[in-house]
Amino acid sequence: MIKKTGPFLQRHRLKKYYEFQAVFENGRFFYNEVFKIGFLKSENVESRLGVIVSKQHGSAPKRNRIKRLIREMFRQNRSNILKSGDVLIIPRFNVKEWNLEICEKAFGILVKKYNDSLGIHQVH
Repeated sequence: MIKKTGPFLQRHRLKKYYEFQAVFENGRFFYNEVFKIGFLKSENVESRLGVIVSKQHGSAPKRNRIKRLIREMFRQNRSNILKSGDVLIIPRFNVKEWNLEICEKAFGILVKKYNDSLGIHQVH
């Protein structure tokens, strides 16, 4: 069965420098071999995503592909995150070939760590 999720709209994105800085300064960060992810509770109605992809990942098309994969993964899995939170994702350099399956697996592990740190246990 395919999950029905809405589109990834502009209001679902972190756009301003101060929004990214707020996550860096006040957020809780979790790591694995694929991502570094920062979570920050906020007053927003919906969770928002910010992505930072370094030039060390390669050319602009490669970086844009990584960002597209991360946005799609977030769009499909945002129901697992707090409804009012900002998420900052920074891909690590350990991954040679990026695909949606790798992203979803790594993201799921880190969201579980975050939820466990808050005492939230989800039943699927």
